[in-house]
Amino acid sequence: MAEKKRDETLAVEAQLNERRAEISERQRIIRDDLDAIQPKLDEARSAVQSIRKASLDEIRGFSNPPAAVKLALEPTLLLLGVSCKSWTEVRRVLRRADFISSIVNVSLVVISINLVILNLDQF
Repeated sequence: MAEKKRDETLAVEAQLNERRAEISERQRIIRDDLDAIQPKLDEARSAVQSIRKASLDEIRGFSNPPAAVKLALEPTLLLLGVSCKSWTEVRRVLRRADFISSIVNVSLVVISINLVILNLDQF
């Protein structure tokens, strides 16, 4: 009986060690991926911080924005977890005092969660 328990314990321990090795490898891959994208993320944040209020005012002033503006804003709003059905709704989001800071400070976890929620809403 004790021999059987010891064998079971050793088997569970071996499985646990295998799982730990898998987890460590996944963590390494994720860290490498994050390290690779961090410079691009920093560059993007810097670019967003450099957006002038006058530029946002100009965009908000469009009654019917050019396709390129819509194309740029749609994924930006999705990253923030905002789904706008009309240009009026987009303009409302652009008027928020925290619009730029919310983009700059959004975390990758929040982005992932927002995208999952928005995708679920489509079903």
